[in-house]
Amino acid sequence: MVHVDLSRPPGRVLLVSGVGTGEHRCCRLAEALRRRCGADALTLLPDHTLEHAERSRRLGDDVGRFAPDLIVVDRDPVGPDGELWMPFLRYVAARRRPRLVLLLPAWFGEPARVDARWRRLDAWTAVDWLYDEVLAFGEPRAGTTATDLALHRRISGEVRYLGDVDDGGVERAADEIADLLARPLAGAAVAH
Repeated sequence: MVHVDLSRPPGRVLLVSGVGTGEHRCCRLAEALRRRCGADALTLLPDHTLEHAERSRRLGDDVGRFAPDLIVVDRDPVGPDGELWMPFLRYVAARRRPRLVLLLPAWFGEPARVDARWRRLDAWTAVDWLYDEVLAFGEPRAGTTATDLALHRRISGEVRYLGDVDDGGVERAADEIADLLARPLAGAAVAH
């Protein structure tokens, strides 16, 4: 059971969709968050036809206009091409940064290729240093890309597995995020 403090506004959640089926996951999660805790949830679909710098600038502007309390990033911790690094670094320097949650699908690529891309983009640093929570769909015993990457050993925080997307996983993700929204922010410093 999720406890939500009704004396506080329910919060603003921005979901940054990944490529592929990320838009569907994010839209379902936004709807579940509205039902669970009344959060104002918006799904942002980055325009991958733009050049990297322009995409990064627009994402930063969009996030600044929405002023979220929490940002959920689907699949790619710093975006497919690293375009989220600059907006995220601005939040670290801000007095009140939004919380960051990484949402991973059960399978999001061949582990060696994901590892190589994350190393190239320095995404491992972002996952460990910037993110407050890492949520992963799938079951660790059955295997997922996150388990194949040994994510739980490579970051200082915990990886919370949610089960299958279509078997209550989206609702469990909404519960975890609603709980995180209900907790007071630990200050302007990065949580990890």
